[in-house]
Amino acid sequence: MDTGLLPYRRSTATPRIRLYCLPFAGGSAAAYLGWADRLPPDVELCPLQLPGRGARADEPPRTRIAELSAEIAHGIADERYRLPFVLFGHSMGGLLAYETAQMLRDRGGPEPRRLVVSSARSPDRWNRLRTSSHLGSDAALTTMLRAQGGTPPEFFDHPDLVARAIPILRADLEACERYRYAERPPLTVPIDVLGGRDDPEVDEADLLGWRRHSTAPSSLHVFDGGHFYQESSTDAMFTVLTAVLSGICLPRHSSS
Repeated sequence: MDTGLLPYRRSTATPRIRLYCLPFAGGSAAAYLGWADRLPPDVELCPLQLPGRGARADEPPRTRIAELSAEIAHGIADERYRLPFVLFGHSMGGLLAYETAQMLRDRGGPEPRRLVVSSARSPDRWNRLRTSSHLGSDAALTTMLRAQGGTPPEFFDHPDLVARAIPILRADLEACERYRYAERPPLTVPIDVLGGRDDPEVDEADLLGWRRHSTAPSSLHVFDGGHFYQESSTDAMFTVLTAVLSGICLPRHSSS
């Protein structure tokens, strides 16, 4: 895979499974760097970098979910050394994970063993609010970035960093808000759904909606916290994620 798309791969001596991580709107692969020490040593951590950020800062950010998903699917399919893999995505990343899984299936594989979606509405409920936040002013998007959480407060003390981040956030929001769900056959891989109990953006119906998008069993895990529940429920989230990854080669079953 192109190192631009996968700049922070954590190689391990005896990898058993690969975890591809997809970022939230405005986020980057660096958001997952702290995961390396929290995951089992036989998990190859692979945070994916989207255009416009990190080493890909010179590339224009994409404004279509389909375009991003096609690029990710191509990169995964092009991996020379194949391992069983899981797709994890938070918020926008959850939608990207779903669309990537659909594209991989349409192309004849390889397909993920599981999908783990976090703080993400199910695809059919993705745009139930019909917002147009990407058309807002830079000031409005900065306020949104502060309110959502997930960004260190000290980040906003650096106007140059904020100025670089806003166009990326705007493009990601446009991709999310232009997305329109198209009915397709459900996936055949288990979907594990994670969310925050106090998330103002994603409610329980949004999380439960994922059940109709796979013929395999699904699980739902709700944690204390909001859209970025990981900040207050880190240990609980990694307990669930580690269990999901550890059970990957076991017979599929419904955990909740």
